[in-house]
Amino acid sequence: MKSRTAKGKSLQFEFFIWLGYIAGIVMKCIQCFIIGKSGPIFYLGWVFYVLNFVEITIDMILYFRNVKLDKERDAAAK
Repeated sequence: MKSRTAKGKSLQFEFFIWLGYIAGIVMKCIQCFIIGKSGPIFYLGWVFYVLNFVEITIDMILYFRNVKLDKERDAAAK
């Protein structure tokens, strides 16, 4: 589904979630390189942190694009 609008989205909330994923990735780096923890479940957790980080980053980029589209639509409606 293509909404092509930023209405109903909260950039502050997405940024907060984005920071949480950064903290998770940093935690995994500390566990891997300082503590020396590893294993298949450890790497699976790492993969999901990175995938979710990428997903939220793309969603934040789309937010800015959709804000621009909303402004263009509002300007054309006047």
